[in-house]
Amino acid sequence: MPEKEEVPDLRIKALGPEDRHQIGEVLLHDGGFSVRVNGRPSGAGDVDALLSSRPPGTSTEQLHPFGCWDADILLGLAIVLLDWPDPGTNWLGLLQVHEEHVRRGVGRRLHETLLTRCPASRWQLAVVDSNAQALGFWERLGYRRTGEQRPWTSPSGEERRAIILELVPPA
Repeated sequence: MPEKEEVPDLRIKALGPEDRHQIGEVLLHDGGFSVRVNGRPSGAGDVDALLSSRPPGTSTEQLHPFGCWDADILLGLAIVLLDWPDPGTNWLGLLQVHEEHVRRGVGRRLHETLLTRCPASRWQLAVVDSNAQALGFWERLGYRRTGEQRPWTSPSGEERRAIILELVPPA
């Protein structure tokens, strides 16, 4: 599929409760991501989860939701957990682009900004096996498979495997 024209003037900023409607729109128009990964379409409760869910033992200060905006339109979002699962490692819990803006450089530009704003010696993320089509995107950004896979149960109860990827940013 050919690349679409890139979005010229993107702004990356932290997301908060005031952005609930726009976050919901991105989650609703996810190109089938939620069904592939969660076994169901996104719903209203997913916005709250996105803004507040974090692994046990982590603090609210570690959770950072970001949005990629063109004027007042949220094109994509990302969730970063700082210093998890280990100090010096940032976990990218989600990077989602509205389906109308896929292949326009939004995800890549959002990711590049995250690397700068949230410096870490390494980045990790998981790709659920039912969404393996995303592996190529992450590998083009420099992520490599660690060889580790973890069991993962979707919100709808489906058993999946999470493939762990890692990026060591250039010094």
